[in-house]
Amino acid sequence: MTDIANAVNAALPGIFGLTNQVTSTLKNLDLLDTTLRNTTKATDTQITAVEDYISRLEMASGVVDDKLRPSLQILLNATKSVTKAQTLQGLALDISAGSTRDLESVSLALSKAVGGNLTALTRLGIPLDKAAVKSGDLQTILKQLAATYGGSAATRAKTFSGQMDRMSIMFDHLKESIGAKIIPILTTLFAWINDKLLPAFKNFYNTNKDKIMAFWNTMKTVWGGIVSVITTVYNFIKPIFDAFVWAFDYLGQKVRD
Repeated sequence: MTDIANAVNAALPGIFGLTNQVTSTLKNLDLLDTTLRNTTKATDTQITAVEDYISRLEMASGVVDDKLRPSLQILLNATKSVTKAQTLQGLALDISAGSTRDLESVSLALSKAVGGNLTALTRLGIPLDKAAVKSGDLQTILKQLAATYGGSAATRAKTFSGQMDRMSIMFDHLKESIGAKIIPILTTLFAWINDKLLPAFKNFYNTNKDKIMAFWNTMKTVWGGIVSVITTVYNFIKPIFDAFVWAFDYLGQKVRD
């Protein structure tokens, strides 16, 4: 039983890690789904096409979908267009790869630039044409950024680090597929525990409360008696044992002398 309990305890963190990973992905899926419907009136077919785009982009760039979806969501809110948001996300990936800035920060800066706040990009430490920033010429700035960082994401994806990221993504998807199968099982199990097992235990306790308490008090008394006997025997034997040890030590010392 101990081995089984240890195995279960060792497995639980992994199981809950898998389900948490699936839950996080589902949450991001729902948020992007809602944004697509609200900003572009997207149909189910169009939403599926966007998810296919995310999956392809994830494997091509080595950037996990849980980062790509929030990035696209930010840009969708700014552009109200899937095509424009995807174009800007490609640029955001290049800037992130080429400047070591995280994708979300770059996406936020680009979304603000679309809204007219071009200084948001300069705050990232990205060099921009001052005249274009001053005049609010977004297209010139986007062309400049594309010229500076274009292809950086693809280049990074081909590096050893990028290849490792892409391999990690494949393993993550495998874990998510396992987690997706575990969630219904855990849902059923927890429902059974809440609806059946716990009420049964509660009913059993309420019905047999007096007997359980009487048994518990009896066991405490018995255990107290056992401890008392063991203590008495120990206190009786210990001096005798100590005397034998002393005697053997004394005789051994005499023999050595």
